[in-house]
Amino acid sequence: MEERLQEIAEGHRIVAAVGVKKPAMRIPFIPLEAIIDGAGEAALLEIVTGSRGTVRPRQGSRVVQNLCAESLQKFLTYLNPEKVLPLLMEFDQRLEAGRAEPLANPLRIRLLVHCGCALERCVMRKPLHYGGNPAELDRRKVQQLQKAAELFSEKLHLTLAADEYYFMAEMI
Repeated sequence: MEERLQEIAEGHRIVAAVGVKKPAMRIPFIPLEAIIDGAGEAALLEIVTGSRGTVRPRQGSRVVQNLCAESLQKFLTYLNPEKVLPLLMEFDQRLEAGRAEPLANPLRIRLLVHCGCALERCVMRKPLHYGGNPAELDRRKVQQLQKAAELFSEKLHLTLAADEYYFMAEMI
């Protein structure tokens, strides 16, 4: 990696590195996890523009969409990930509108991928079975998820099984 960075530095000005391993070069380093969770975007903008600004992690960010799309490509057999992803992003927006605080991007990705897989399980009529006690879950979370998921009924004529909401409520 160090040799490759030196090659790149010969023809370009490297202002920062993003990845899983900090290079030996004396440049700012942003861990990949920071980019995924949204905090890295502010750091990168500060490095590039030279000014400090407040960047709130955006729902629907390209990183979230790309990671969800990549995961859904691997997991879905019957549903088209490219067609399901916009609905999942709308689900995300509806869910966020009903919450006091935003979800962290890693959790958002996990939730959206689970939801995409839940839609496929619904199509295949093979729902998951929740092994916990639904009465112990935060009822508001379950209701927020159900309200956000109404769009699946509206647009796909699919209704998720109650157990799917329990799994998602446990996640958030």
